[in-house]
Amino acid sequence: MNVTLPEKNTINIIRKCHTTLNDIGTINEKKFKNLPENVCNFLISSTPLRLRELAKMNCFGASLIKSNLDKQFGENNYILITIGRSLSSIAETVKNFGVDVKQIPLSGIRKTYFQNINIPKEDLAVLKEFLSSINLSKEDLAKNRNKKYIITDYTYYGRTLDRTYELLKREDFLGNSSNFIKMPAEKLMGEPYHTNGFARLFGFNRFKYFSEVGELPLENLKQIKKQADSNKVEEYQSNISNGLRKLFKFNVIECIVNNNYESFIPVKELEAIYNHHLSQNAIRNYIARCNSLLEQKK
Repeated sequence: MNVTLPEKNTINIIRKCHTTLNDIGTINEKKFKNLPENVCNFLISSTPLRLRELAKMNCFGASLIKSNLDKQFGENNYILITIGRSLSSIAETVKNFGVDVKQIPLSGIRKTYFQNINIPKEDLAVLKEFLSSINLSKEDLAKNRNKKYIITDYTYYGRTLDRTYELLKREDFLGNSSNFIKMPAEKLMGEPYHTNGFARLFGFNRFKYFSEVGELPLENLKQIKKQADSNKVEEYQSNISNGLRKLFKFNVIECIVNNNYESFIPVKELEAIYNHHLSQNAIRNYIARCNSLLEQKK
C-alpha cells in the first residue's frame, strides 16, 4: 500500500503510536473513555495535523449521512450498504453512530459491463454466500419489509453504483425489490459535500488509506471474505499502513466522544492537494473561494 505520509518524522511517530494502539486493542467509545489521560494526550499530540483533519471530516461526513437518512426514512428504518474502499471509513463511522451498515469490498466495477461479462458461476456463488453472511439476501429483504436498503457510493460518473446495483438486483441475489434503493453518497451528505471541500478530498482518495475493506476486483471474488476483514486485508500487512489506519480510527473515536467534528476548512490537507499537479486549478479556485468567505467574516 503506497501511503503519502503527512509530515516529517511521521514514520517514527506512527511506529510509536502503532505500538501503543496494539497494546490497547480494538478501539471503541467505551475503551476510549477508560484510557489513561496520558495515553490519550500522547496519541492526540502525536497525530499529524492532516490526519486529524481527515478524521474530523470523516466524522462530519458520517453525521451528515445519518442525519439525512434519519430525516428521509426515520431512525432505524434503513440499512446502509457501501461499495469498495472509497466510502468505507465513513461507513464504519456511520456504524459507530448506531446505523446498521453492510460493506461490500468490490473494486473496479465502473470498468465492467455486467451484460457483457461472463462471471463464473462458482464466483457468483462465493459472492452470494458472502452477502448472506452479512444478512443481505432476498430472504432478509422480505423479513425486513419496513426497512429501506440504501446502497451508496461516490458518483463522479455513477458507473460503480449503477453496475453494482444492477448486479445485486438480479433474482439470484437481492431481487428487484422496491425497498432496495440506490442513492449517491454526495446526495446523502447534501450541500456541505460541495461547500466544505469534501468533493476534492474524496476525489483524490484520501480516505481509502483507512478503509475497513480491501481492494477486490471481480476476477478475485474468491478472496471476498479476506478482503472484507480489516485484520486480514493485503493492504494492511505493513506496520506503517496498519499503524496509520489505527491512529486514524483512534482520532475518529476521539472526535465522536468529544463531539468536535463540526464543519471546518481542512487547511493542511487542502494545502497538500493544492500542490498536486492534477488538481492545481481546481484547488486554487476552491481556496480562493474559502479565502473570500473568510474575508467576509472579518
